[in-house]
Amino acid sequence: MIRPEEAHLLSDLPGIPLSAHLSLLGGTGLTAYVAFIRIGQLRECDALFVSGGRARRAVSVPPSPLRAPAGRRAAGGQHRLGGQGGVSDTTGRQSLRMEGFLVRDHTEVREELYAFAVPHLLSDRPARDETVVEGFASIVEAFLSLLCGGNTGKMIVKSASA
Repeated sequence: MIRPEEAHLLSDLPGIPLSAHLSLLGGTGLTAYVAFIRIGQLRECDALFVSGGRARRAVSVPPSPLRAPAGRRAAGGQHRLGGQGGVSDTTGRQSLRMEGFLVRDHTEVREELYAFAVPHLLSDRPARDETVVEGFASIVEAFLSLLCGGNTGKMIVKSASA
C-alpha cells in the first residue's frame, strides 16, 4: 500500500499508450534515466558497462541514448561505469564508479524524462515490446503464457471496453 502523498497521477500524453507508463515512462524508465543522466552523468562517447547477472557488455553512449549508430565506439576521455569490473581508458588506466540510489528520491525528474522520452515514443523509437491480450476473461491464459515465455516484453491484459 502507498500513502496518498506517494501516489502519482499519470500524465495525459496524446498519442502515447497507457502501457508506456509501465516501462519507459514508469519506474523502469525513470530508474534508467536517473542512473544514466543524473547519477552517472553520461556524456556523448562515454563508455558504459552494463552488467545484468551473467550478461555483461560495454557500449558507448551515442548522441541519442535510445539508438546507437552501428559500429560506434567510445573515444578517449573518462569512462563512467556501473556494475562490476573495470574498463581501461585510452591511457590504460582503469576506473570504476558504483553508486546506489532509490528512484523514489528522484521523482522530480519525471517531467524531464517525459520531455526526453515522449518525442522518441511518438516516432516509434524505441519500439515498444508488449504482448496484449484482450479481455479479463483471458487473464489466466495470459498469466500462463507469461510463465511459459509466450510474451514479448510486457504482458498487458486489456479490458474489452478500453
